[in-house]
Amino acid sequence: MSSVTKRIVGLMSISRFYVSSAILTLILWTVSFQQIGNIFIDTNRLYQHPYKVSNASLKIQYQVQTMHQIMNDIKYAKNSEQIKVAFSLVNKHESEVLSKLSLISQRYLGKKEVIDNIYQLLLNWRVIRQDFFDVHLQNIKNVGTNKFKLIKLTYIEQKNNQQVAEIQSHIITIVEFANDKAKFFSESTKSNFSIVEKIGFIFLFFLLSMQLLLFKMFKANSIKEKNNVLKALQWSNQLLDSSPDAMIIADQSGNITQVNITAEKLFGYDKTEFIGLNISELMPKKFINHQDKIRNFFEHSSSRVMGEGKDLFAVKKSGQEFQVEISLNLAKLNNKRVAITSIRDVTKQKRIESKVLHQANYDFLTQLPNRLLSLDRLSMSIEHAKRNSSQLAIMSIDLDDFKKVNDIFGHQAGDRILISTATRLKNIIRAEDTVGRFGGDEFFVLINSCSSQDSLKKIANNILAELKKPLSIGQQKILLSASIGISVYPADGDTVEDLLVSADLSMYHSKKIGKNSFTFFENSMRDILNRQSSIEAALKGSLERDEFYVVYQPKYEICSNTIIGFEALVRWNNAEFKDTGPDEFISILEQTGLINEVGMFVLDNALKMIKKWQSLVQRPLQIAVNISPVQFNDRGLFQQIQQKLAKYKLTGHALEIEITEGVLLEGTKELKNTLNDIRKANIGIALDDFGTGYASLSYIKDYPINSIKIDRSFIEEINKNKTHTTLVKAMITLAHSLDFHVTAEGIECKEQLEYLKELKCDIAQGYYLSRPITADKVIDLLLVKSNKAI
Repeated sequence: MSSVTKRIVGLMSISRFYVSSAILTLILWTVSFQQIGNIFIDTNRLYQHPYKVSNASLKIQYQVQTMHQIMNDIKYAKNSEQIKVAFSLVNKHESEVLSKLSLISQRYLGKKEVIDNIYQLLLNWRVIRQDFFDVHLQNIKNVGTNKFKLIKLTYIEQKNNQQVAEIQSHIITIVEFANDKAKFFSESTKSNFSIVEKIGFIFLFFLLSMQLLLFKMFKANSIKEKNNVLKALQWSNQLLDSSPDAMIIADQSGNITQVNITAEKLFGYDKTEFIGLNISELMPKKFINHQDKIRNFFEHSSSRVMGEGKDLFAVKKSGQEFQVEISLNLAKLNNKRVAITSIRDVTKQKRIESKVLHQANYDFLTQLPNRLLSLDRLSMSIEHAKRNSSQLAIMSIDLDDFKKVNDIFGHQAGDRILISTATRLKNIIRAEDTVGRFGGDEFFVLINSCSSQDSLKKIANNILAELKKPLSIGQQKILLSASIGISVYPADGDTVEDLLVSADLSMYHSKKIGKNSFTFFENSMRDILNRQSSIEAALKGSLERDEFYVVYQPKYEICSNTIIGFEALVRWNNAEFKDTGPDEFISILEQTGLINEVGMFVLDNALKMIKKWQSLVQRPLQIAVNISPVQFNDRGLFQQIQQKLAKYKLTGHALEIEITEGVLLEGTKELKNTLNDIRKANIGIALDDFGTGYASLSYIKDYPINSIKIDRSFIEEINKNKTHTTLVKAMITLAHSLDFHVTAEGIECKEQLEYLKELKCDIAQGYYLSRPITADKVIDLLLVKSNKAI
């Protein structure tokens, strides 16, 4: 038994001190337990809380850094799905941040305003992130103006970096506060223990034993918690090293105190070389006054991002300069202000951005300025011309029959032609002017400061002459020509759109007058465009107003002198456009898509009439109906034809469809399938305007054609032009050798008909025999003239 215990027992054996001693013992017992309890609570609070706050803060730092990295990597996303996955990951990390922040708010012993500020920063960041993802989604989908999206994206990324920097700065404040409190409470707690030990030794062995036991427990817990704190600090260093960016911490003089592994790899210095090195040594020598800038930053600046929207460089140990983006943040470490600098090498990124910018403004095949860049240059040239009261001109250039050449020789040959055309144009046009490609075989030339129309004529003639030169593709020599339209500022328009329309109208006029030519814009061309627009408006609703009707031109079998069928032809009876023929309004029907409905209207009327006429004459008759290339875009065309035949209980032999080479130019698998289905249904297929196409003979072997119609341009020169006569004879011979029927159209005199008889042509059609007539007159013709000699 200790002396303290003996003294207490002696005191207790004295009766006059018994009560007072008991009361004193009870009081001391109570006080001791209160002290022990306070120590236990303090221990738990002073070690558990700071550690958990510190640990949670470090995890928030990691989550925020990860979110920031994901957002930085969004710019390399190839599709919207990758962006959405990244967005989901960021939201997941945000949930972790909010969870840890909730724990900190419960245990943090500092000012609650810090926690509230972080909550507000996270809310602000969420809004910025949403804008960030939206802009990148629009960029993937190519929505909006590139220039506007680039400006907005730059602003959002800057705000994003600033928000992350502010969040990280507040987290560092929390970590430092927690560490300081842990240190303070550690010293205070040891002092408390010393007092309790003295009280225990003086008054009560039992209390001493309890306190010693609790002290051992506290000591073990303290060591454990301190080890955890050391591990957390080690984990913080690992987190710093895990950053993909170079992280450099420098004091107010710019001297480096800490770096991560990425910084060592990026700059070529090891950690020992970095420590004490001034951060200005990492900047190129051409940038002066580094120390003044560092001092100014510490005194007046807040977190910011540098290098966005401009070229910023850093220099490696080897002296090599490279392009960077830099994030600067102010923080306190060990009660000292430091600058935390994050440096990212953006050399590869800038190279990619430059490539993307080039691809956005230049044609991939020819490397000429594309439509976007060409029109931008035209807009700037117009502004320059306005200021200087000068003229400029543009040329719209379209290769003649390029699609046909492309289909015959293949797309690879077509590409070579386009590349060669681009080279030839660049060799002709001055360096200060612009040659662009709008797409397909459409080229654009901008002539700045043109002096006269004669100078433009000279340029246009040079272009036509150059483009007519043969181009060798393998063993083939290809001859091409071009049609050019020219408009001049300000005479033909004072805006980009007006000049383009004027040049296009001129180019179309060049094609109409025979191609391989150039035309200057005239106001009458705009009148033509206005007329076409008016016709288009009038055509809408014409079918519902019963303005369309069908006429029929007889087809005679030459050997039997009898009518064997008719060709159905559409006409338009409109009060405003009475003189408008099918050559004008059918092309507009095709452009507007109305041809599908009108085409079915003609087919329905034609089949109804041929059924009626067959019943009248009690012998087979065939009706020929023209099918537009546009109608073949409808995959249900064959089914519609079948339904019409079934409606009037006709077989396929009663119908022949006439198609032009324009239909066959598409050459798609769907087109071939449709034509094969039509022919299998015993419906005739005639190739109209035979002999006028670029390669009509090549289609005979590729498509199920069973009849040809020799174009009227050959028939009108028969017996007058030896070449035409020879060609017609060759066409008939070739067709008969392939078991094709031959129809000669455009017969206008007896001599033409007699010669075609000698050549054994099968079918005749033309004004000499009969003009197109209405359905009510067909009956008279069938009854009176069908068996009469022609």
